[in-house]
This record gives sequence, C-alpha cells and structure tokens, in this order.
Amino acid sequence: MNYCDFQHDWVELERSGIPLEPAEYRARRSCGKGLVIQQVGSIATNVIFPLNAYSVGYILELAIVSDVPGKAIITDVTLEVPWRTAWCEGLPGFEWLPGTDSVGNKLPMYAFPGETGLTYPREEVLNHQIGRKGGLRRGDLIEGLLLGVSYEPIPAKFRHGCEISVPLRICDQLGHSYSADFQLRVDRPVTATRTDSKKKPRRSLLSERDVCPVYSPVRAMPAPRRERPIHKTQATEAASTAVARLHSAR
Repeated sequence: MNYCDFQHDWVELERSGIPLEPAEYRARRSCGKGLVIQQVGSIATNVIFPLNAYSVGYILELAIVSDVPGKAIITDVTLEVPWRTAWCEGLPGFEWLPGTDSVGNKLPMYAFPGETGLTYPREEVLNHQIGRKGGLRRGDLIEGLLLGVSYEPIPAKFRHGCEISVPLRICDQLGHSYSADFQLRVDRPVTATRTDSKKKPRRSLLSERDVCPVYSPVRAMPAPRRERPIHKTQATEAASTAVARLHSAR
C-alpha cells in the first residue's frame, strides 16, 4: 500500500467523523507520479531488425525517473511484440538479453545472437537493472538501452524504414504498472546488386522468328543450245554410194 492509498482511506475516515491527526503529520510526501518512462535517442538506437530468418532483435533507448515515495524496485519489464505467428507458439514470444552467463558471472558486453556482431558495453545497457538491483529512490534517473530478442520473423508488410508503435510496460515491487509507447524503426538489410551482374532472362526458342540471310535473286540459266541436225543432200549420198562400190570391187 502506498501513500495514495493511505490518503484515500483518510478521506473516507474523515467523512465518517473519525478524528485524525493533522494532515501534515500523516504524510510528509505526496504519492507522486510513479515511474516516468520516456523514449530518448535516435532512430539508430530504437530499431527492430532481423537476426536471421527466424528471430528478430530489438533495441530501445529510454530514461526512467522515479517519482515514488521511498524506493521503487523494477521487478518486470515487458515489451508487447506487435505480431505473432502460429509456427512459433512453442517458443517464447520475447525475452531480454541476459546480463550473466550460464554460471551467473557478469558479462562485460551484451551481444546479440547470430552473425550480426552487435555488442554493447554493460554500462550502456539497463537489462541487468531489472530485479532487486534495480532500486530507484525518488528523484533517481537511469538512462540506457534495453536489448531483446523475439522468435518470430518480421512480417513482409512492415517494410524497411517504417515505424512501429510498441508498448513497453514496467512493474514495481508493489505491483504498480507503468507504460509508454515506443516508436521503433524497421531496419531490414539492403542487398546491393550490380547491374552488370544481372542475368538476362532466357528466351524461348520460338519467341522470335529466325533471321535468314538475304541473297540476291537467282537468274534462270539459259537452256543449252541444240546443234541443228545435218541433212545429207542427194549428191552426198551418191558420192558415198560410189565410194562403197569401189571398195567392194577391189
């Protein structure tokens, strides 16, 4: 129960006629605004980007100011992923990158899984501020990055460069919830292709007419000349007959 709850009860008791101490002795501080969450940074530090074909990385830069009487302990931070696909129902929808290794040792660097190579120094990240070590007294300010991973790909309708509104919710040790909407930019990798390396589409063999060589028109060859037959005259025949007889007489 916080000071706001006490103040509500005091009003009810006063209306009932029950005498109470003067108000200045009941509560020395107001209930305040709670934990104030604000998105800071630029589009480079508030992004959603694919790690591989099945998982997505999240980077948020924020500032948290405590306006809670006493000490506020951040017990839980939730990011509502804006999509959910059926194939990954058995996997956690979202999780923050751990600040310790498998045996509990503090990690000097936060690293995203996969081949992105993205790492951040521990002092720039707020992930390890969740839990008992995340206590804030009134007036305290913490600022840094929240790094997380989800196990569902970015839907195709969210193109490179578009902004998505994602709710962030923080709970304290008393069960009070504080939320703020973050605008995260979708950062898809752009694959550069050279124009001279593009393969030309193959054409069908029947897509175009064959081009035949053009020849000059062929002229018809003249018909061979036939020799006119030689007609033997009567004199020639007579001479031939005489010669034949002369040979036979010998």
